[in-house]
Amino acid sequence: MDSTYGNQNDLFHSGVAHDENPPGRGSGRFGWGTGANPYQHMFNFLQEADSMKKAGMSDADIAKALIGKVKIYEDKYRDATVNDLKAAKAIAETELRKREVARAYDLYNKTGSLTKTAQAMGKRVSSVQSLLDPTIAMRTNKYSNTAELLKNKIEKSQAGIIDISKGTEITLGCTKNTKDVAVAMLEDQGYMKSWIKTPIPGTGKVLTYTVLVKRPEGMSDKELYRYVQNNKDKVDPVTEFTPDQGLSYFVPEYPANLDSKRVYIRYAEDGGKNKDGVIELRKNVKDLSLGESEYAQVRIMVDNKHYMKGMAMYSDDIPDGYDIVYNSNKHQGTPKEEVFKPLKTNKETGEIIKEQPFGATIKRGGQSKYIGADGKEHLSPINKITEEGDWDSWSKDLSQQFLSKQPLKLINQQLKMTVDGTRVDLEKIKGLTNAALRQDLLFDFADKCDAKAADLAAVGFKNQAFQVLLPSTHVKEGEIYAPNYRDGETIALVRYPHGGIFEIPVLKNNTKNKAAQSVLSLNAKDAVLINSKTAEILSGADFDGDTAIVIPMSSDNIKINYRDPLPQLKDFDPKELYQNKDPKVKAMSPTEYMKDRTKQTQMGEVTNLITDMTVANASMSDIAKAVKHSMVVIDAQKHKLDYKQSAMDNDIVNLKKTYQGVHQNGAPKGASTILSQAGSTAYINERREITDKNKMTPEESKWFDAGGKVYRETGRTKSKSKVYKDGTVKTWDDKKQDHIEKMYTVKDATELVRDKTNQKEMAYANFANDMKKIAMEARKEARSIKPQKVNISAKETYKQEIKDLEFKLKQAQITDPLERKARTYSMKVSNDIIKSNPGVYDSYESKQRLRDQQLTKARALFGSKKKRIEITDREWEAIQSNALSTSKIKDIIKNSDIEDVKKRAMPRQTHELTPAELNLIRSMYATGMYSNADIADRLHISPSTVAKYVKGE
Repeated sequence: MDSTYGNQNDLFHSGVAHDENPPGRGSGRFGWGTGANPYQHMFNFLQEADSMKKAGMSDADIAKALIGKVKIYEDKYRDATVNDLKAAKAIAETELRKREVARAYDLYNKTGSLTKTAQAMGKRVSSVQSLLDPTIAMRTNKYSNTAELLKNKIEKSQAGIIDISKGTEITLGCTKNTKDVAVAMLEDQGYMKSWIKTPIPGTGKVLTYTVLVKRPEGMSDKELYRYVQNNKDKVDPVTEFTPDQGLSYFVPEYPANLDSKRVYIRYAEDGGKNKDGVIELRKNVKDLSLGESEYAQVRIMVDNKHYMKGMAMYSDDIPDGYDIVYNSNKHQGTPKEEVFKPLKTNKETGEIIKEQPFGATIKRGGQSKYIGADGKEHLSPINKITEEGDWDSWSKDLSQQFLSKQPLKLINQQLKMTVDGTRVDLEKIKGLTNAALRQDLLFDFADKCDAKAADLAAVGFKNQAFQVLLPSTHVKEGEIYAPNYRDGETIALVRYPHGGIFEIPVLKNNTKNKAAQSVLSLNAKDAVLINSKTAEILSGADFDGDTAIVIPMSSDNIKINYRDPLPQLKDFDPKELYQNKDPKVKAMSPTEYMKDRTKQTQMGEVTNLITDMTVANASMSDIAKAVKHSMVVIDAQKHKLDYKQSAMDNDIVNLKKTYQGVHQNGAPKGASTILSQAGSTAYINERREITDKNKMTPEESKWFDAGGKVYRETGRTKSKSKVYKDGTVKTWDDKKQDHIEKMYTVKDATELVRDKTNQKEMAYANFANDMKKIAMEARKEARSIKPQKVNISAKETYKQEIKDLEFKLKQAQITDPLERKARTYSMKVSNDIIKSNPGVYDSYESKQRLRDQQLTKARALFGSKKKRIEITDREWEAIQSNALSTSKIKDIIKNSDIEDVKKRAMPRQTHELTPAELNLIRSMYATGMYSNADIADRLHISPSTVAKYVKGE
């Protein structure tokens, strides 16, 4: 270092310019004084940094010299980094720029001359023009603009917390450096970075990400950290976008208003009940266009005070004088103010929450403009939450919630096919020639197998898919209009939560229905039309975005078991029987209106109960009681239903005691079969994974070598206290705990089986053990692989391909912050469910339902549908040639279509089929669902080869 700058320890201090006695210091990390001319200190700082740079010092050394240490948490400090230096410069440049702008305006107002102003400031006329141009003035500093955006986002956030983790910069459209510098600038203003950990469902892993929070006055670091943890579900993602790397940003607009005079309310008596949740739009009305979509889940602001929510679709059945029909289950005479929903307001101030007036996030591209009669551009009142094509990404697996209620033969068939297919996939991964890719896929594959053991999900039926449900009076009872399936095909519908085979309508597909085609074209991507009577069989499904699995049951397909609806459920209308007719008397009513987290708790409990009752072969009359209660619970929050009265009427407590057992204190035990226990939460002392064999005992080492995971308790404790009525306080230390799925706590799944003579329970236990065994084998293989270094020659050869892959990766990762928001929210809800039933309630089924429904709903809500990477042949050559780092390959795989990756990574070799492949051929053929061509596609072989082995040649 140049001796001109002396000894760092003597001259430079944390965040202070190196004057020996500066006139004052600002509150931030980069304060340079608050004396008569604080801008002078900023100028000196910039000048000093520039001099050091010219003297040959690195940015890292300059940061340490001019800034020193930076506080990160309580009494913990770190050395200032290059980003801190850039942030400090940006702050100084921004303030100096503001000062120059102010001076330019002052001089120009006094002289009235650009030339004289330029002369007085010692600048060119063009420079003064830039200072006086408000547009340019706002776009001079990408760092400060990005910081201002993040600051505004925090200010408008419900809890004052936003997600700034990896990928946020991609969503924003700026560089990671720009985001990091902007964050450092906000830290200088008193904002604080913190961290949130949330389990990744079904993997046993924990996702850690970074948030930025506004520190309330007087709050300590520890208190702030605790505040963040308690508000994990309220962390907001950053959804704005910059087209020019941070110089400007596009922000979603406040919704346009619709006059309620344009809305015709179709009440229950007029048929609204049969289409409850549907918003019908007049065709060819400019401001009510759904764009390229035929249908969409929308929010529409009405009269600046209320809003409509539901599924929007075009209709020819619109009364004259109106442009919209809003279908409602409310009765005639209900004021429109009670039919519509009130905009979300701040509970303290009563003001409308401008950021999210609907309580839901409008998806990117969910707003559109149109040219009005005045020739000007206007914002459409249509705000899309989810639209056509978004439902197509739902899981195609069969939840045990459905399959466990089917015959044992079908259960064994699907579970066996899942195991056989998993073994084939393992063999293919083990055949990879790229060591880094092989190791990454094996570890990932092992974790997924463990997750499969916990969620107990089996491979789905051929051509099954989730479709959003839409109503039509043109569709007869017993029929369905499913444009993605063959005309005349027999189709079964399964909706979650699934109570039993009496909730499975089996319908004939009629795609030649011309009237139905006028409502939904044959090109619809992921929707079906059904009759309102069919919806009643599906646990009273609404038409505001509800979905069902569509299972085609053609002659060459499998036949699932179903039966007529239970007589006890006929004409059962939970909204009529359990609705509090007068919401105004809430304070005097014994009914406590259900909150969101209470709904999840109650729904999890009753779904759990139905599963355990089914396994125990409960009578249909008892199951009907539980199903009735589930129908009340699922709509209790939305329609203010008295779910507590429903629980009493349907004898739910006694049903729990009868079919789930009783604790010593007389309380129901809760989940009691492997089906409801496998993924339920177990509370264990906090532990960490050990991967260093030198730190393992001989027994642990043996388990590790076999492919197992080794854990040790951390021994960390957490202080707890309780305040008694007399004012005394009891304080004690408890060991910190981890919350994991119960299946991860046992080596043998049969430990979770209540009745080992029950063939269904044992079938699932054996399936879980098979998946655990495959996971061990994959992990053992992965640990034996030594990572390969990047091939420098290949890196040069595939320079363009690497650049293209990195660009595609950024595009794929653009929704990562939104994905974290969705995951965090769903896991927070699950944790709340568990906390509300300490030691009693453990139901993976409810959590699985949340993961399959709430997480998917959250993804749609926050626009986190991922754009998968499509790898070209040349790009694959680059991967196979080790032209990319292991970490980069992992990211690419994670954001690609895994099946496409496997096909590319494991080209078909000319050899005899393996035992695993033969087993899969036999299990697929035995179902009667798959043709030789289908099986051939699964194994990447020819149909003639399949025929050869099917015939036993």
